[in-house]
Amino acid sequence: MSVQLTVLGSGSAGNATLLQQGEDRVLIDAGLSCRELTKRLERVEVDPSGVGAVAITHAHGDHTRGAALFSRRYGVPVYVTDATRAVWGQGDVASWHGLTCDTVTDVCGFQFLPFEVSHDADAETIGFRIDTSAGAIGFATDVGMVTPQLRDRFQSCRLLVIESNHAVELLEFGPYAQSTKV
Repeated sequence: MSVQLTVLGSGSAGNATLLQQGEDRVLIDAGLSCRELTKRLERVEVDPSGVGAVAITHAHGDHTRGAALFSRRYGVPVYVTDATRAVWGQGDVASWHGLTCDTVTDVCGFQFLPFEVSHDADAETIGFRIDTSAGAIGFATDVGMVTPQLRDRFQSCRLLVIESNHAVELLEFGPYAQSTKV
């Protein structure tokens, strides 16, 4: 059975990526509105009620905007580190599941290994090495710099998703909402 990775949105307007194998589906980040997430999932022929989990990389709004409502509306658990949950402050989700850096967590049949990446979020920002039946996937957004740990975690991955559009000057002086800047 093949593994599919579909980027539904990337950048300061909202980040969301769908990981699926058969009926197992995980949203990595939900930074689009719930309505937009639903529309984009349906556009790729995925019923939003079939998503099994949302995994959050960090608390910035462009990664979390639609997560709480999507979680409640579709009964989807949210996977997040304690530090990100504390900063994000969204208590009203279907259920919480913890992620711990450098500890493998089974999320809908995928083996997620979260680890810290370089970014300026108020709490830890994580990337994932995701082990699947088709090989490992490396996933990291808002990467400020390539660290030895990032290189190590992504070694031998069959697929890499790296977004590195974080620029301090653009963020500070650009036309971004305050919620994106913090």
